[in-house]
Amino acid sequence: MVRARAALIASVMSLGAPALAENRFTVEQMIQDIDALVESVRKTHPDYTRSTPASEWESEIAKAKSGLESATEAGFYARLSRLAALLRDGHSSVIPTGPLIARRWPMSIALCSDGVWIEAAAPDISEAVGTRIVSMSGAPVEHVLSALAPYLPGDNAQSQRFYAALMLTSPLLLRELGLSDSIEGVPLVVESLEGDRKTIEPTLPPDDAEPEFGRGGDWIGFESRIPTKPLWMEEPGVAYWMRPIAGGRVLYIRYREVAWDESRPFDGFCREAAEASAGAEIERVVIDLRGNGGGNNQFSYFLLHAMIGSPANRAGRLFVLTDGDVFSAAQNFATNMEKHTYAVFVGEPTGGRPNHFGDAKQIRLPASKYILRCSTLRWFDSEPRDTREWIMPDIVVPVRMRDALSGTDPILDAAIAARPEDWVEFGKIWPVRHWRRPSQRTPWPTAK
Repeated sequence: MVRARAALIASVMSLGAPALAENRFTVEQMIQDIDALVESVRKTHPDYTRSTPASEWESEIAKAKSGLESATEAGFYARLSRLAALLRDGHSSVIPTGPLIARRWPMSIALCSDGVWIEAAAPDISEAVGTRIVSMSGAPVEHVLSALAPYLPGDNAQSQRFYAALMLTSPLLLRELGLSDSIEGVPLVVESLEGDRKTIEPTLPPDDAEPEFGRGGDWIGFESRIPTKPLWMEEPGVAYWMRPIAGGRVLYIRYREVAWDESRPFDGFCREAAEASAGAEIERVVIDLRGNGGGNNQFSYFLLHAMIGSPANRAGRLFVLTDGDVFSAAQNFATNMEKHTYAVFVGEPTGGRPNHFGDAKQIRLPASKYILRCSTLRWFDSEPRDTREWIMPDIVVPVRMRDALSGTDPILDAAIAARPEDWVEFGKIWPVRHWRRPSQRTPWPTAK
């Protein structure tokens, strides 16, 4: 459940962490960075007023510059993040350096339909791995998420969860937003699968610690607690692989990252997939995109073309599994599959818009050295009039941590159980019109 976008953020964190101070920057330096962010967005982003009109931008800029004399560094970062969030663009965000990155709780958090879960943690709090967070510093976690919402970049509510998971591990930010009184000894109430509750107090690393993103090398992950891992968790370091399942009737293609493995070049892999899908015993093909945060979107066309020409390109025989982690180049692929094939989508809405902004440019702000990632291109993979926030699955199956911890996979099960005869009408609609199909008007979330 950790996204591939984590690598992008890690790659720009090249500065060491100075000792913690309430604010390392002067008012003049903060104003300089705010002005630089705004100017860069206006020059770089293809349509910075698409989601937020110019008048609202001016109002938010004035708010960002107000009261800087008493701002902490976390407060300054929150102001920058709020400005970037006005773009409603998951490729555009502000990535801090220094203490805001270094001083994080040693845990990784997953936001699922059934709550906020600790999916990995350092050994000293590993007993909390696989538990659901009920409250933070006495506040219900739902209240904390609501308070964070204005500061979260994202194409939609699904991709905003990625940034929410990061901010939830920063006590500096939580204190700044009035969600905690301190950065030390902050109580988190967690609940096990069995309903047992306890309180933990994560310990922060030293204030001179080097920045670290993602899981530490010795952290314990939730997958270590699962006796029988579901198929989507197998071969975690492999970008793509395939296997016949369900007695050989289903060709399962795991597409974890839009990448190119020189040990098994992707073009050859896709030719093999096309040949395998044409096997007499194959009744359907399932492409599992869950957790795919993107990569180089030029690669995915090999798989797209393989599926267009496959005998499985029939309604009720071709399925794509999605969740809120499907983003960027993976979203490009999902949108093209929707537009050019008869694929039935199963799972949760995607984390990207069918028509979205991307190809972010990295701009280092002059004073703080924070990184502004700002989109440079508009992608129209769907019909130009398509304003959807995401691709809504045709068969909605919420992602629940409870299922992962029990080793079950209701999303894959739903794709295997689907009856082709139920999709006859779907097959009468040209794929280029699928973006208007009734399932795309389904409200989300549909379950908790």
